[in-house]
Amino acid sequence: KISTQLFLFIILTDSTSGLILSTSTSRRVWLQKTIEPATGLAVATLLSNVVGPRPAFAADGPRDFGLGGKSILEDTEKVLNHMDFCTRLEKGSPGIDIWHKNCKMEMTQWYSMYNARSTGPRINEVRTDISLLSNHYANRGLKGPVTADLAERIHLSIK
Repeated sequence: KISTQLFLFIILTDSTSGLILSTSTSRRVWLQKTIEPATGLAVATLLSNVVGPRPAFAADGPRDFGLGGKSILEDTEKVLNHMDFCTRLEKGSPGIDIWHKNCKMEMTQWYSMYNARSTGPRINEVRTDISLLSNHYANRGLKGPVTADLAERIHLSIK
């Protein structure tokens, strides 16, 4: 959707060079002539479609999503705490899809940084829990609560 909007924006704003590349100009020159003057407006247009209004969040939920990457123990504890919080959300909780989206992003980040490492006996358990919750989000979506059996499995694993 965004790339289509950007392409249409370029077509509508490009009146100087046209869409036909001549043999004397390269793609780089054409893109510089076409995109550079419109960058400010294009970025504003794209951000207005992406960002949107901020949803209401639960007061007691975590707000520090994202990993530092300095210590696997700290990052693992943080991911597990956020997974625990997200599995406790009930149907109709305000901002449930945003919580789940942030948790999924953080789990993906953890997995990409620490998957190849084996620093402790529970690392395989953490990988399994992350895979289970990620698959749940992929199959069931981000708007509903986590199923009771998966939530119980993750709570037992975290303790």
